[in-house]
Amino acid sequence: MPLCPGRGHDGRLIATRAFFPHSFDTVVRQKSRWVLGIALQGWDRVGWAGGPSEIWMRARDRRGPLTALVLLVGYALVLLTGIMGVMVVTGLAEPVPLTPLLKAVLIANAAAFAWRIAMRFAFTAHEYGVREGLWAVVRLPLANVIAIISGRRAVFAYARTLGGRAAVWDKTEHDAHPAQPGLLRTVQP
Repeated sequence: MPLCPGRGHDGRLIATRAFFPHSFDTVVRQKSRWVLGIALQGWDRVGWAGGPSEIWMRARDRRGPLTALVLLVGYALVLLTGIMGVMVVTGLAEPVPLTPLLKAVLIANAAAFAWRIAMRFAFTAHEYGVREGLWAVVRLPLANVIAIISGRRAVFAYARTLGGRAAVWDKTEHDAHPAQPGLLRTVQP
């Protein structure tokens, strides 16, 4: 069998094994540290030099703060749309007419969202089973809330460094380490 990048001879994913934090606040701290280090401090220290593929990869790595802002605006719009829907149903407001352009944008957004959900399910289910694939879809709103909160936290931490304060290493404590006896599973070649 040809060896695929990122997979072992047995076809399984090769990854650094670690436990992700279990509580909301520790997950936010962990993701905040990633956003601060990769997106914001990486921008300071490495910049944007390089060819198109290098710039593309750096843009992907540094999208965390912008993603948080876009998600926040998106959820605010969903909330406002719900409020407006209630007002229309109760007769307090008239429905807003959709222009062809707005209708096309809404359809494109719905299609992109459906594609993201399908890919999230498919890739997770392929590696971990259908049950985990379904959980990956259900956890999407929670992941978005974590992205919003951690993005905000990282931006504020970065702003403090711009004011001359040292960056605080917000270490995440893990309950267990994968190398503890009985936790590390070895795979025979």
